[in-house]
Amino acid sequence: DMKGYDTDSIAQYFRRNLNPAYRRIPFTILEKEFLFPQNRPQGVMQLRDTLPFTTSFYPFARKLYAAEFENAQLFIIRKIAPQAGFALVTTALIAVSFLLVYRNLRYQQKLMVQKDNFISNVTHELKTPVASVGVALEAIKNFDVLQDRQKTMEYLDHAGLELNRLGMLTDKVLRTSVHDLGEEIKQQQTEV
Repeated sequence: DMKGYDTDSIAQYFRRNLNPAYRRIPFTILEKEFLFPQNRPQGVMQLRDTLPFTTSFYPFARKLYAAEFENAQLFIIRKIAPQAGFALVTTALIAVSFLLVYRNLRYQQKLMVQKDNFISNVTHELKTPVASVGVALEAIKNFDVLQDRQKTMEYLDHAGLELNRLGMLTDKVLRTSVHDLGEEIKQQQTEV
C-alpha cells in the first residue's frame, strides 16, 4: 500500500541502496506535492530542482521525493584531494622542468654570443697581420724597393714583426683551447 510510505521509510530504503562510499553523508528526504497528468507516459519522471547537492525529484505514491545531501562540499573535497594534490605536484614539476630548460636555453644563447664574439675578434686579429705582410710584400714587389736596401729591410722587418704577432696570436688560441681541453679531461677522469 503506497499510503504507508513516509519520508523516514523512503530514507531507509534510499540509504540501503546507496553506494557504500556515500552512506556516511547525512541526507534528508525532500517531499513535494505534485498533480500527475492523466495521460503521463510510462517510466520514471524526473524533475530537476535548483537546490545544490540534491538528487532529481522522483514521483512515488502521488508525491515527488528527492534526497538532499548535507556537508557534501567537505565530502567532495576529501574525494578529490588526492587527485588535486597529484595535479598540483605534476604542475609544479612541469613548471620546474620548464624553468630548467629555459635557463639552459638562455645559457646556450649566451655561449653562442660569446663564441660569435670570439670568432669575430680572432678573425680580425688574424687578418690584420696577414694584410700587413701582404702590403709589405706588394710594396717590395711593385715599387722597385729592392734597389733601396734600407727600404727593403724596413719592409721585411715590418713583415717579420707582423708574422711574429700572427704566430703569438695563434699560440694563444691554441694554448687556450688546450687549457680548456685539459680542464675537461681532468673533470672526466676514469680509472682504467
